[in-house]
Amino acid sequence: MKRYIAILLALAMVLVSFSACGKSGSKNEGASLEDLDPIEITIAHSEGGDPTNHIHGASLAFKDYVETASDGKIKVNIAPGGALGDADACMMQAMSGTLEIAGSISDGSLAAVSPDWLVFAIPYLFKNDAHALDVVHGKFGDKIWSGVTEKGGVLPLCVVSAGFRSTTNSKHPIKTPADFKDLSIRTMNMGAHIKIMESLGASVTPLSWTELYSALQTGVMDGQENGLPSIYMGNLYEVQKYLTLDGHVWTADAFVMSQEWYDKLPTAYQHIVDMGGMKMTEVCQRLADVETDIAMDFLPTRMEVYDLTDAEREQFKNACQGPTIEYIRANVEHPELVDELMSVAEQSLKNLGY
Repeated sequence: MKRYIAILLALAMVLVSFSACGKSGSKNEGASLEDLDPIEITIAHSEGGDPTNHIHGASLAFKDYVETASDGKIKVNIAPGGALGDADACMMQAMSGTLEIAGSISDGSLAAVSPDWLVFAIPYLFKNDAHALDVVHGKFGDKIWSGVTEKGGVLPLCVVSAGFRSTTNSKHPIKTPADFKDLSIRTMNMGAHIKIMESLGASVTPLSWTELYSALQTGVMDGQENGLPSIYMGNLYEVQKYLTLDGHVWTADAFVMSQEWYDKLPTAYQHIVDMGGMKMTEVCQRLADVETDIAMDFLPTRMEVYDLTDAEREQFKNACQGPTIEYIRANVEHPELVDELMSVAEQSLKNLGY
């Protein structure tokens, strides 16, 4: 609990520096709230409108804080369920300045804007969520985010851990890399994730989330890899029998905001948005953790769940980490970031007391 509280405090400090990154000044500096004109903010995301969902729940927390702190001067509209398009479409709108805030932004979307984000897809790099967040919310993470801002014109408002991805299939238990050899596995359309599964021996096809359930149900694909909450909330246990807790790669979830829009806000409004981002992050991470806990309790009642031993996990790491690192070196703009991240991650473990 002490470590969790420390992470949240550090997170709050980092989010202030995140949102300040790339600012070119704002209008009405020093103006009080009563002197400012009312504005509206729209948050769009592709998750459902369930308040217990970590993305929508975080959006509601942001809305509540910002509208209250601004004495109603700022109205926050939320467009859930892909009402303004999928996550990539919302990302593009934020980049163009036609949308203030886009949520449910995944690693794939961030890597599409700035390929250097791919470094976070090194398999078996992070020990746990605390380890990953310490790196992503530190100076190294700032460096990677600056590339996203420079290329995409968006600032990070909220960055949380979406956990580690595990593998399901309908044929047989997976306990060693050899068990992948006769399996067709779906991944998101992200080259590093494809490389991980190929290195383990699977036949890989990238497929959209909306097509996945049907592909598994009809047997077009034998299996897939995803975070535990997605497996649970997507009802994949209905069409998959085996789950292996291999935790092969860590993933993030983010809300981004238009830099063009943010830079034009009065300073008082910028401060409220920044503080709202802190509240959003706290709620988002808490709900994401609860989703994982619920999935861990429920999935064993519907699937055969196998947790790799340390020796088995080392086999997975040996099979996929090297080839994936080489893929990442060849596809990022700054290959030296790979070695830097490996060093930063090692030092982070020591700093966290592992």
